[in-house]
Amino acid sequence: MKSNQLLTKTAINVDDILVKRNRDKVHHSIIFMVIMALVLWSVNVTIIEDTDWERMGSLGEVLASAGRFIGVDFSLIPNLIEPAIETFMISVLGTLLGVIICIPATWFGALNITPFKPITYPIGRFMMTISRSIHEIVWERRDLIWLSRLRMKGFLIGIFRR
Repeated sequence: MKSNQLLTKTAINVDDILVKRNRDKVHHSIIFMVIMALVLWSVNVTIIEDTDWERMGSLGEVLASAGRFIGVDFSLIPNLIEPAIETFMISVLGTLLGVIICIPATWFGALNITPFKPITYPIGRFMMTISRSIHEIVWERRDLIWLSRLRMKGFLIGIFRR
C-alpha cells in the first residue's frame, strides 16, 4: 500500500516538474523574442537609418576601397623577420622577469605558507595589489626608462639573440 502512495506522490512530483519546465520554456522564449526584437530595432535605428548611404557610394566603390586594405605585400616579409624575432625575445624576457617577481609575491602573499606572517604577508599582498592596480603600459615605460638609463636594453636582448 505504501509503495502505491509513494509512486503516486512521485508521479505527481514528476508531472509538476514537467509542467514547470514547459512554463519556463515559454517564459524563456518570450524573453528571448523580446531581446531579439530590441536588438533588431537597435540595429535598424543605429546602422540602417543613421547611415548616410549616398555618401558611401556604390557597392563597387565600397569593395574597391576595402580591397586596398586586403592586399598583402609579401616583399616586406624579409624585412620583418628580425623585428619579429626581437619582439618575441622581448616578450620572453618580460615573461621571465614577471615569473621571477611573481614567485616570491605569491609565496609571501599566501597566508597559509608565508614564512613570517607579520612581515612577509603584508609585503606579498602589497606586491600583488600594486601589480594589479598599475596598468601594464606604466610598468613597460618604467622598465624601458630604467633599462635605457642603464644602457641595458640592447644588452639584455643580445643575450638571448646569440
